[in-house]
Amino acid sequence: MLYVNPKIKWRWENEKYVILNTCMILNKTGGELLDTIKLYNSKEKVLNEFRKKYINIPFETLKCDVEKYIKSLLRYNIIFENVDNFKSSPMIDPYYLNHIRDILGNSLSAPIGIACEITNKCNISCKHCCVDAVNGDINELTTEQWKYIIDQISENRVFVITFTGGEALLREDVFDLIKYSKEKKLGTSLLTNGSLLNVKTLEKLINSGLDSISISIDGVGEVHDEFRGTNGLYKKVISIIPQIVRSNLNFGVITVLHKNIINNLYNLLQSLNDLGVKNVSLAYYRLSGRGSINNILRPNVDDYKKIILTAWDFENKAFHTLNIKYPNLPIFYYKDTIGEENYYKLIKKGKIGLCGAGIVGAVITPNGDIKPCDMSGNIIGGNIFDKDLKYIWENDKIFKELRKIDIYNLYPCNKCKMNHEHKCHQGCKSMPYQFDINMNHLHITDYIREECFNTFNKK
Repeated sequence: MLYVNPKIKWRWENEKYVILNTCMILNKTGGELLDTIKLYNSKEKVLNEFRKKYINIPFETLKCDVEKYIKSLLRYNIIFENVDNFKSSPMIDPYYLNHIRDILGNSLSAPIGIACEITNKCNISCKHCCVDAVNGDINELTTEQWKYIIDQISENRVFVITFTGGEALLREDVFDLIKYSKEKKLGTSLLTNGSLLNVKTLEKLINSGLDSISISIDGVGEVHDEFRGTNGLYKKVISIIPQIVRSNLNFGVITVLHKNIINNLYNLLQSLNDLGVKNVSLAYYRLSGRGSINNILRPNVDDYKKIILTAWDFENKAFHTLNIKYPNLPIFYYKDTIGEENYYKLIKKGKIGLCGAGIVGAVITPNGDIKPCDMSGNIIGGNIFDKDLKYIWENDKIFKELRKIDIYNLYPCNKCKMNHEHKCHQGCKSMPYQFDINMNHLHITDYIREECFNTFNKK
């Protein structure tokens, strides 16, 4: 018997390809196979349906091709032969963005995931906050307005909605919004600073239908507390982690890299591993919001090299089970530390994320503006109450321009040998380029690329 993993969602693109919520892309045959398996759980019935459809193909050839495809879907946990395996999560193809760019030309009919900043309120004062969240009363959308947005997200066949802020748990209706999203067949995720999490809140989130949760932790003890502007926060956050680990939630930690974490990172990775955390993502410091005001905290080239070496050293220890995702930095940061070959190994394993801003993802702000990502500054595509999500995604000038950006042709990357050889994955796409006040052209604002070029290309 064959069963489609209940965690799998998929949609057709251009009637030629199927894209899955794991970001994998299947050709037309793969999509038809998935549709057929959903209808008929028997391999024999699936083969019989394909035999009827492709009458001009010899049956033995058809059978061989179908069985090969079934083996591939089994390998990625897209389908199962046993219902007992339903708890297994599907595997994400690490090359998903390359597939999308190469096959679909950055022209998805809708995002794969959308982050909803349901509030700009926050109960702590992070020194790097990209949205400059505040602790106080502000105007924000009502529950019904957010449900209207969720309706549009669902109608456009988006796979995952992430609730964030500010601090999303400050809204009492966040549980209702999660539940409503599940009723609309959306995958649900929450990004939180963890300060409001306790056993009762965690149970309410799970009962509402939450699938995934990410918590921000940026150092051990006082290092985290100082960076987040809240005494005792680290102790509070790690106290709830054992309960999260024991739940069925997909769970990960996001760590923003800053000056004070450089000599603290190894201890943090060890602490997370000891707590049973399976995934941690290392994100580089962005000069947006309060991050630009406190830019003294941003690591320089040498700092990032130390960070990469620390993570690499920890990951090559035999005693850990922690999966580390490395910062999306240009190749020279890795070439000068762990070597070019290991850089490509990390890429192949999906351990260095590629930029998906405006390509596979988007952000909706507390007032309904739609942006490519939360780090994209003044790059705003439009407001969902003026034009619907589909129109903005497909037609807005901002999104179209962002998708056309070829960093290989823009300074300083156009002067770099590694880019001409197309060896560098270049990093963030929406942070380095901001539209001018008339939204006529782009100009560079990215210290990562400037420092990369100035440091490494002058050697």
